[in-house]
Amino acid sequence: MDLVKGVWSLSPELIEILATHGWEPYDMGEVKDGQPINWEQINLMEPAKEFLFDHNYFLLPKLKNGQTPEDAYMEAGRLGPALKIENANDPFWLEMWLCYLTDTALFSRLHFWENALVAFTPSTSGSLQDNDIVMIDYGRVLEVFEKYFFVITKNELSARIAKADREKVLPEANRE
Repeated sequence: MDLVKGVWSLSPELIEILATHGWEPYDMGEVKDGQPINWEQINLMEPAKEFLFDHNYFLLPKLKNGQTPEDAYMEAGRLGPALKIENANDPFWLEMWLCYLTDTALFSRLHFWENALVAFTPSTSGSLQDNDIVMIDYGRVLEVFEKYFFVITKNELSARIAKADREKVLPEANRE
């Protein structure tokens, strides 16, 4: 594994991939599990320069001059990080739970777990089944993000969910 004093060795490459799409990671390592995000705390942070194992990173749009992370998030208009899922059986997807679409994983966080990178959005209801969760083999993370990472808009997401509903191809989690 790529452990060197707790730093994932391919951090610069993944940070660059995110940056090319206009996004930056913020280390939520100091935020206790289950606590709501505190914008006052995040607004004082700088984007992460490396990824540490057992840390959770909130992905936010790159800041424009004078913006705070909160301003950038609000201005983004609810667009966000996503991974295209062409084949759920590909070996780089170690585990997957999709709630909205069968071909797209939506997420706002990256957690560098000891065995895999986990892309997810924290649940607001307390149920892990409310949001997409994808575990990615560390040896394939850069390949996955280079090929499948994109930013989805709220309107695009709504249209794709409506189409999937019409075609009856929603994930099991959303089937009646």
